[in-house]
Amino acid sequence: MKRKTLWIAAASIVALILFGALYYFYLDPNKFNHHYNADSENNYPDTLREVDVFTGDKAYVLKGKLLDKNYKEQFDRLPDTLAEIQFGGVLYCANCDLHNELEDNGEVAVAANSIAKPYNRELSTYSLYSSARNQKQLSQEKKYISEYNRFFAAFLDLAELGKAEFPKLTSSSILEKQSFDDKYKNYFGAVYTRSIPSKYKEKIVDFLNSSEGQNFEFITSDQRVHSELVHFGSFTGKGKHELTLVLGTKPGYQGNHKEKLLVFAENRNGEVYQIYTEDFYDKVLLETVYHDPEERWDDHVYMGGEEKELPPYESIRIKVPNEPDLVYAYNVEFDKMNRFVQVPKSQINREEDEE
Repeated sequence: MKRKTLWIAAASIVALILFGALYYFYLDPNKFNHHYNADSENNYPDTLREVDVFTGDKAYVLKGKLLDKNYKEQFDRLPDTLAEIQFGGVLYCANCDLHNELEDNGEVAVAANSIAKPYNRELSTYSLYSSARNQKQLSQEKKYISEYNRFFAAFLDLAELGKAEFPKLTSSSILEKQSFDDKYKNYFGAVYTRSIPSKYKEKIVDFLNSSEGQNFEFITSDQRVHSELVHFGSFTGKGKHELTLVLGTKPGYQGNHKEKLLVFAENRNGEVYQIYTEDFYDKVLLETVYHDPEERWDDHVYMGGEEKELPPYESIRIKVPNEPDLVYAYNVEFDKMNRFVQVPKSQINREEDEE
């Protein structure tokens, strides 16, 4: 009888413990996640961090404030600038709400001037990891971080463990990854296109989305070197870093292959506009004509006369198979590029008379 009583008492205690545990976690299911994940190898929270992509030309990641003075020595060993980020660089926002409303155009809504909204990009902080990391994960995953980001990764040892604030980016030129892919991925996948300044990228996207440009893309499928397809220069004489490039028709284009010369200029306010375009029905090569201190033979060109002359500004040369070169020089009066065939005027007139 006494043994039976002991068994009943023991069973009652076990039942009370189980009931208490179930009641504890029933009141707050997150407590279960916390206790389970504390020693878990993955330790991923329910919601991963938002994946953001940098859309500017260059920005820097700066370390946040120290939160635990016990880690001051480790904190002070790291530079204030942790990494340089370029176009297409991927970061994980550590303090963004994944459920922020999107604008009609699909871009993440940004409150540029209001510090009251937590999604202000100027207040966003970033990590290299898609979710929170514990000490074990940090040590395991360091091998996947490039040498280029070693300072950034070292600082995240502190930030992920709550010993310092997460790093900040010196630019608000950030889009959520899906918005970035929708806008840029189909156009700027090739490495050589990513160095094109962002304000020119915007104009190229506008052109490629237009009725005139929808069948064109950057040329990546042949052996021409990239320097023969994209050039920068001060074509309008304003000392700006202006752009000229050659695009080709897409592989699925219904018709003969075409290539298109585009020239973009900047006004005195730094605003970009398209100044010239021309189609070619063969592959072409792009060069520039500039004033060479070593007096290169090609810095003088035919500009509608019998003798070669020096263009007033850096000009553009197009090489076409089995045809004379073409040179494009800026006309200040009409704000346009004039086209010159590279033969004396008399030869052009003679050929026109023979036709």
